[in-house]
Amino acid sequence: MPFLFFNSQQWPATKRYTVVACSCAFCLFSFCYLLFYQTDVLVAGQHVLSEGKTHYVGWVGAVLITLTLFLLQRVVFMFTKLSKRAHFLTYFPSMLILTIITDVSSSIDQGFSFGGWYVAVPILLLLFAGTVWGARQMEPFEPEPASPGITSRTIWINLVGLLVMMVLTGIFSNGDEAFHQRMKMERLIAKGKYAQAIKVGRNSQVADPQITMLRAFALSKKGLMGEHFFEYPFVREGKTLMHDTIGNRTILLNDSILATVVKSSRARLDYKLIDMLIDRDIDGFASTVQKAYPDSIMPKHYAEALAIYKKNAPPPPPKEEEKDSKKGKKKKEKKEEVVVEPAPDPMLLRLDGFLKMKEKKDKPGVALQLKREFGKTYWYYYYMTEE
Repeated sequence: MPFLFFNSQQWPATKRYTVVACSCAFCLFSFCYLLFYQTDVLVAGQHVLSEGKTHYVGWVGAVLITLTLFLLQRVVFMFTKLSKRAHFLTYFPSMLILTIITDVSSSIDQGFSFGGWYVAVPILLLLFAGTVWGARQMEPFEPEPASPGITSRTIWINLVGLLVMMVLTGIFSNGDEAFHQRMKMERLIAKGKYAQAIKVGRNSQVADPQITMLRAFALSKKGLMGEHFFEYPFVREGKTLMHDTIGNRTILLNDSILATVVKSSRARLDYKLIDMLIDRDIDGFASTVQKAYPDSIMPKHYAEALAIYKKNAPPPPPKEEEKDSKKGKKKKEKKEEVVVEPAPDPMLLRLDGFLKMKEKKDKPGVALQLKREFGKTYWYYYYMTEE
């Protein structure tokens, strides 16, 4: 492949190893970075810029972009001929383009803009040209490596230089975790992969109204709102979790997809119940849920909320009054009967355990243990978060 590596067999071993090592490192980084980290951001960017007419495919885009950027590096190398300690500089234009195309604004649906790149790119290219010129002047005076081959200092200087550019690419591209989660969830929901969408951000503490709305939608489509909603951090905007709440905009999904959830009466009920639980309306929740769900199939969060209601509800008054039919008046007497104690409710017992631990939360380590054991329960939200 003369274009890719020129007459590399005529070079010393160190130069050959340097070029090959840098090529492999760049291609591996670019492909993995595009496929595993920035796919969802690029999907959003292409969807907006093409007005929904084209669709970005992750692995295809990763291959094509990586190949294009690698060919650009070969062109830069052909002109600069930097093959020693400054060889990594030939990857700068490719890394710069990779950074720019993955710096998709989180609000791209409200208008596309290059942002500060209009100013940064000319300045960076001028600095690049000056640095390359200086490196070219110094290269003839660079000593040959004492240990040729893959252990030479030349190779590792170039790999470290590439590593620095990789880190800078990650820093100056779109690293908004919430935006990444939203786009991944939207992409999965658009494909009907609700179970996978539910898993997005499972161990993350990042949340915003859009993520909350999308997660509620995916949970509702799988009938799992009452089972898993409070296992995630959430931010509700307005009085409902529905998609038509002000500010809950989407990029890849349209209203017709999101509106499918209201076609199910069970889904509408779950939205109503979860909204009540978020508002801590335990009395209204209890009167509604007991009509809709028998105890045998009560979802986890609903059973937890019902346990709070049962614990705080006043006990029913004892029946002491009986009417004397002969005298036509009421007479109080205790009725002798065999009292059968009901079996203890396991959910109430667990709630008692939570409340006992909560009283000790100021002791060292108890708050962490409380979060670990009960952080995914409705009780933790109800008692441990501010209204």
